[in-house]
Amino acid sequence: MPIESFLAGKEMMRSARIAMKRDKYYIIHNAYSADFCEKICSELDAIERYGVSLGVEYNYGKTEMRAWSCQKRSERVRQFFNDSNNLMSCLLKIDIIASTVLGIRNTALPINREADYTQGRWHIDSWRSQE
Repeated sequence: MPIESFLAGKEMMRSARIAMKRDKYYIIHNAYSADFCEKICSELDAIERYGVSLGVEYNYGKTEMRAWSCQKRSERVRQFFNDSNNLMSCLLKIDIIASTVLGIRNTALPINREADYTQGRWHIDSWRSQE
């Protein structure tokens, strides 16, 4: 379902609030097209190619690339940023604006080095400010 339709549906918002309280996440199926998502991936690849000085960092033997403030570099990520702010504002019933979008690309770990990189690779951010 497109994000605009989701934001307009009171029953869907109620379901999302319940799931967020219970599970701490909610999946909006088909919020963005495959083409939209593929273009964001291509834009992240372009940031990496041209942007070490633009807030790109590497972890775990370069199997993880993090690009900070992606909403400032990509029209599509800015759309996601705005949609997310609208969604959270509707869910929480207060105006919310995120401070940044962190774009992350993980690639497969080398089998012979897997043990070196797996500890700490997967995580979930908290609701508190992490600035």
